[in-house]
Amino acid sequence: MAFLCLWQHPGVAAERLSVRVAGLELPLELKQLEDWARQPGNNPELGSWLNLLDAKTQQNIRLLLLQPLPLQGNSIGPLLNSWAGQQLVQQLGRVLRPPQGDGGQLLLNLLRQHNGSSTLNLLRAAPTPELRLDLDALIDLAGRLRGQLRQQVSL
Repeated sequence: MAFLCLWQHPGVAAERLSVRVAGLELPLELKQLEDWARQPGNNPELGSWLNLLDAKTQQNIRLLLLQPLPLQGNSIGPLLNSWAGQQLVQQLGRVLRPPQGDGGQLLLNLLRQHNGSSTLNLLRAAPTPELRLDLDALIDLAGRLRGQLRQQVSL
């Protein structure tokens, strides 16, 4: 955690999320994303894009953004403390990261320190003004993980 303070000013918190999907970069303000999640009809700028999604997808995104993440429960807590869980979080750190560098250790620290926080609050707690979410890389990572699981099951 100490190294995080070396490259960021104290008191800096994430305000923006830059999402990469299908080769496009979409800059989002976390405040606008929260406003949309809480009241989808009252956010003309961001809502016009997110409201194009089907109702079920919108609901799932709102739940993901606003619901508390129970990270210290019976299954997730031990996973975060295991070698395999830490490796998974390190891989996810390539998907969700600050503009410069890898976000693996940053993500692991945030997950450990902010038990019960919502996804939005977890993002805001990052000691960087901007985070980058690469959904293209997430899809690629998920495909690789599925392939490895299939391979292990067949063995």
